[in-house]
Amino acid sequence: MILGIRAHDLGTGSAAELADLAVQRRLQAVQLAPAKAIPGAPPVGGWNPDFAWQTAQAFSQRGVQIAVLGCYINPVHPDPVLLRAEIKRFKEALRYARDFGASVVGTETGSLNADCSPHPGNRSEATFVTLLATLQELAEEAEKWGVMIALEAAAEHVVYDVDRLHRLLVALDSNHVQVIFDPVNIILPAECQNQPAYFERALALIGEKIVALHAKDFVLRDGLLVRVPPGQGLLDYAALLQQVGKLKPGVPVLMEETAGDARDPALAYLRGFDSLC
Repeated sequence: MILGIRAHDLGTGSAAELADLAVQRRLQAVQLAPAKAIPGAPPVGGWNPDFAWQTAQAFSQRGVQIAVLGCYINPVHPDPVLLRAEIKRFKEALRYARDFGASVVGTETGSLNADCSPHPGNRSEATFVTLLATLQELAEEAEKWGVMIALEAAAEHVVYDVDRLHRLLVALDSNHVQVIFDPVNIILPAECQNQPAYFERALALIGEKIVALHAKDFVLRDGLLVRVPPGQGLLDYAALLQQVGKLKPGVPVLMEETAGDARDPALAYLRGFDSLC
């Protein structure tokens, strides 16, 4: 298993310090959002080749892969001016991804609320069309730089389940648009009773597009799904990793919900499945 973590869940520090923390925990990969993890790092819009190269070197010299460069935008932002700014920001991340040693730039699919909180209009056809237009433009940019966009679906966003994600991928028809699969983001309480069947169906629809897994867990409280660290909930990791491992062996497994004291127990738990993915 290529096991990793969001870099800012290790703490904050220089790229070298973060890479050292990853090595200490035998982590092989990170999802890096520089502004969240590296104090003083320029935000997207202020990146330059030297900053990207130095960051890449700090991780690569220690054997840690930047599996995903995080540039989470709102691709359906309700303000047209700010939407163009979001698109411009993501294009810059695509442009510099290779300098960071990454081939994948990740984002979620956004909301009609500027802060990406749930909005009833997220499930409308008009919002889907807006998302599709944004991603078509970004896919063209990704192709220019030879990198990939990785979409992460979430129940509160425009792409809220595997069916809608599959529809979007088919409509885009681009090898430069791939998937970060996070089942906890989109599995429904009713689907939790037979998770192997859910994973099988999901992978039949989107499996070939998966370039990374997000690893967290969930519990059910009053019929609602609540996110918790890996190993503290009900997610059937054996079934998930076995099925994904057969289809996409070596796909990076990047932990979430694991800052602070939750990190090391989650690491130990996931390492118990090392042979499956």
